[in-house]
Amino acid sequence: MLSRIAESLFWIGRYVERAEDTARLLQVQLRLFVEEPAVPTHTACSNLLTLLGVPSATYEPLLVRTDPRAAHEALVGLLAYDRHQPSSIAYSWEQTRDNARRAREVIPSPVWEVVNTTWQALPRTTPRAIRSQHGYLDWARERSALFYGLARGSMVRDEGWQFLQLGRSLEQADMTARLVTATTFAHGAIPWSAALRGCDAHDAFLRTYRGWHASAQALEFLVQDAAFPRSVMHGLTRATEALTGITGRAHGVGLPGEARYELGRLTEELAYLPTEALVDDLAGRMAQVQRTCQRVTAAITHRFFAAATEVAWTTEETH
Repeated sequence: MLSRIAESLFWIGRYVERAEDTARLLQVQLRLFVEEPAVPTHTACSNLLTLLGVPSATYEPLLVRTDPRAAHEALVGLLAYDRHQPSSIAYSWEQTRDNARRAREVIPSPVWEVVNTTWQALPRTTPRAIRSQHGYLDWARERSALFYGLARGSMVRDEGWQFLQLGRSLEQADMTARLVTATTFAHGAIPWSAALRGCDAHDAFLRTYRGWHASAQALEFLVQDAAFPRSVMHGLTRATEALTGITGRAHGVGLPGEARYELGRLTEELAYLPTEALVDDLAGRMAQVQRTCQRVTAAITHRFFAAATEVAWTTEETH
């Protein structure tokens, strides 16, 4: 497969997943505004924007206003509607379309039509009505789900599919780690309930643990339970499987290479990490997940996309 095609599919997987997960993060934060009013809105907005890599020079002028509603609108405007903000839903879909156009010859028509119609339907202004904002976030999640549903049903399971899955799985592990970190901005059990709902994990968690016991179990479920499809562990495991599908080797000397080494080391470390140790250094462990995803992306870029330039998570330009 041409490196140009492989790179485009990899980044399509990342950007579609990023659009969905940013919508999930925003929905969690909007719930916390209501359920955890003790945390100042300005502080909560600043923490989340920093967590998603938005430069402080971008958001600080927007948050200096004393009205919490203005801070709320600034947060949604930057992360949902701003087409120039690399962490936003709108930017992610624009980049998805650019990459899909480059890989048009290997993308099935139904998948291309979803990408194109989603891009055309992106709103150009931030609505002031909160109901419209929630509707947009639901729509963003549904478009990502539609994309993957059609891709799963129409793409051949060749290298292109594996690169798409590799990008999606890395982004999912990275963004779930950021969502889990966001719970540290609030206090008590409420943020974990919001995080579980943000990952569509609430019902699955209650069935697995037969009721609510403690926040530690919610953390364990979202980070270490590979059986749940939006957990950090599941994303890392799926990324490893996709790399194996690309290289064609699961074991042996020589390969696996730096990317497999980084993924394997983090997976084993998280799998055997006691929950108490995870709780004690939650932000540090989740930052480690993000750093590993960056290193894996750099290793994949170096090995498979020879002509590409390495980029950081928040400064990714057009791919």
